[in-house]
Amino acid sequence: MNNVTIETVDLSFSVSGKRILDNLSFSVSAGRRIFIVGPNGAGKTTLLRCLCRIISDFDGVIKIKDNEIKNYSQKKLASVATYVPQSLPADIQFTVRQFILMARYPHLSPFSVVSPNDEKIASDAMRMTETSLFANRVMATLSGGERQQVSIAAALAQQAEIFLLDEPATYLDYKHQRDIHSLLMKKIGRA
Repeated sequence: MNNVTIETVDLSFSVSGKRILDNLSFSVSAGRRIFIVGPNGAGKTTLLRCLCRIISDFDGVIKIKDNEIKNYSQKKLASVATYVPQSLPADIQFTVRQFILMARYPHLSPFSVVSPNDEKIASDAMRMTETSLFANRVMATLSGGERQQVSIAAALAQQAEIFLLDEPATYLDYKHQRDIHSLLMKKIGRA
């Protein structure tokens, strides 16, 4: 059995003629954590967006669990990998609870309703990220740090195997940075 969860081969991506990623090849084994470090503009976010197919016009190959990501349906890819961006848009008009429940879509069939189990998973994710207090608030009314906590709660509720986190502590105060770091190490840091 292949123990490689993520693999890139000659991954390249350019924007307006500028090469952001240049023949990048690496692999990550199941159960491992990696950190991508570099200056602003080095391509860290671009790499993560390629890995979850937000950017799909890259050159080279990306495999998740031995399958090229171009062969995954969006729903199947979302059941395997979740992405937490540096920040969410400030104008989202769903409540926190609605937003987190939307993360359950990889586990729902078309036209199905949210089950009590989905509600429990979303509630557990809100409890773990301390977002239950504002579950009924509209996302657009939240601070940047609160939106980031909700983004992490949604990723937890998605229950994917792979977490792609782009500076997940952005906008969080020190206490929440520490709490979220601890939570993520418990939930996904089983290295």
